[in-house]
Amino acid sequence: AETPNDVYAVAIGPYSGSRWQLAADEFSRFLQLHPEHAQAPLALFFRAEACVQQGLYAQARKDFADFVARDPSHRYVPQARFRAAEAVYLTGDAETARQELERFTSEYPDQNLNAYAKTYLAELALSVRDGARAAALFKEVLERHPDGTHVNQCRFGLGRASELQGDIDSARIAYQTLSAAGGSLADDAQVQLGICLYNRGQYPEAETAFQTALERFADSELLGQARYWLGMSQVARRDWDNAVVTLQTALEKYPQHALAPAMAFWRAEACRQRGDSASAQEGYEQ
Repeated sequence: AETPNDVYAVAIGPYSGSRWQLAADEFSRFLQLHPEHAQAPLALFFRAEACVQQGLYAQARKDFADFVARDPSHRYVPQARFRAAEAVYLTGDAETARQELERFTSEYPDQNLNAYAKTYLAELALSVRDGARAAALFKEVLERHPDGTHVNQCRFGLGRASELQGDIDSARIAYQTLSAAGGSLADDAQVQLGICLYNRGQYPEAETAFQTALERFADSELLGQARYWLGMSQVARRDWDNAVVTLQTALEKYPQHALAPAMAFWRAEACRQRGDSASAQEGYEQ
């Protein structure tokens, strides 16, 4: 017959191999069979982690909270508290996430996990257009954790925060530096650089930025956005012929893109401006 330790060991195996669904199922079986076992709190913690990996944030948050309640002095408690707050952030409940992340940073000021908690708080500040608070948080993370995995995200966030505060030159520098360095957010930075220039009315420079994004990042998921804004820059310069070509190409390549309706509308506008009323009507109907 299986002992409790046997059942627990069976669950640890798939967890160690990143087989998250199987791990969650096996930890659930352990908790059902042996709810009062000494390893039950850890089973809750590991099941919560497996749920996070599967995007089951509500269940993860509950398990982390139950783990803390059952073993409040365990060394994993700070991590569980952070992960519970992170789970709320990932569900999109911005206000509750802000409260829980701020509580975590207040109660655990020396935890390395603060780098992630404060990055999340900075992103939440950006979402409500609080550029000053976002910039302060991003800078704090970069100063205290200059070698973390979040560095590029914080530098990109600083660019966005600078834009919100009207400091376009600082935003441009941040985006150009990130794009030139390569890395995980280089394509985002290049496209955002173009949008930043477009918003400032520097349309030729914006076009150059978007063309660079198309050439340098051929596999990026942001190419639909880059083509749309390239077309919009051409529209702003009244370069109707190139705008029609750019926006038509964007529609053909990304027919299901969230910006597809706008692509169709502005292509129709460009057709109308150059005197092609039949294509304009077709575009408006589309």
